[in-house]
Amino acid sequence: MALINSKKKQISQGEIIVHAVMDAGFTGQAAAIEMSKVVAELDQPNCYGITIGNTLFISHSNEKRTDVFLRVINVDTHKNLINNIEIYVRRAKSSGVKTIVYADPDSSTVTLMDHIKKLHLAIVQVERSKETGWYVFVLTFPEDMKQQNQANQAQQEDQQTDPEQQIEQ
Repeated sequence: MALINSKKKQISQGEIIVHAVMDAGFTGQAAAIEMSKVVAELDQPNCYGITIGNTLFISHSNEKRTDVFLRVINVDTHKNLINNIEIYVRRAKSSGVKTIVYADPDSSTVTLMDHIKKLHLAIVQVERSKETGWYVFVLTFPEDMKQQNQANQAQQEDQQTDPEQQIEQ
């Protein structure tokens, strides 16, 4: 797969789709059909294409935009993909999304979601489908998580500013 570092060259949604389809091995008429499927998907009601870096996040949501089924098309580097996913999750959370469901056949996605967990951005549950082998991720943003994160941040700030606590550690 030919990755395109978005820090050096940012490409459009259309170019992301073209590169991803070509990288998947489609050529000629088959490539045109695959590209038109993605374009048709983006035209569906309550479907939004959000580009961050060289990653296209295709979000299918309910009417209230609180629940999202996510599909990701990426041609960015792995390091940038981690950052792009973090930005997407932060934006989704701040816009009122309560649940994101994402499925991926690639086991490396588990480490990406571990990153989201470590940042306390969401509660992440993962299961591997017995039928398909795909990993299914459910990210949830409970209301009390915001308060919990604020408390954790305050505690970290206290530890950084209290010299006695720093000595004890």
